[in-house]
Amino acid sequence: MTSLNVKTPNEMDEEINKLLESHPYYMNKGELVRDALRHIRYEEKNFLKRHWK
Repeated sequence: MTSLNVKTPNEMDEEINKLLESHPYYMNKGELVRDALRHIRYEEKNFLKRHWK
């Protein structure tokens, strides 16, 4: 596994913290970002499959 440093705007900090509180299965911001990237990759793959047959 590799590390990735992600900088977010200060305005997003409160929003991210609320999201973490409402979804306790994310232990920290890193897990939230990792899951978000997985969802983006999944959606992108499915989009390409649907549109490039």
